[in-house]
Amino acid sequence: YINEFSIRIELYHRMGEAIQPEDLREILDEIKDRFGPPPPPVVWLYHMNRIRAFAAANHFSALKFDQGTLFVEKQKGKEVEKKSIPLPKEIISPDSLEIYVIQVLKDFDAKIHKIV
Repeated sequence: YINEFSIRIELYHRMGEAIQPEDLREILDEIKDRFGPPPPPVVWLYHMNRIRAFAAANHFSALKFDQGTLFVEKQKGKEVEKKSIPLPKEIISPDSLEIYVIQVLKDFDAKIHKIV
């Protein structure tokens, strides 16, 4: 898709370092402008980075996707709250995965902040 190795690495690196969803959108728009519609792996990378940015902004200490399960960790005082969350079994689009995971993270965050 992006033939020049150094440009490809630079763009993917920028995407991986972006903190704000708007920054990720700008990078994806730049990729589209320069190289045309992105292939599915680039779209997945974009949405996974949006999940990462949300998790970082909300102080999650770990997120791991493994065999249809999302493992989540968040520090609460001296405790580390952990949860394993099954992902939907049907194949879903990258944007629907992003929406699902962010909602799950919001729900988890709300739950651990209610625990006294």
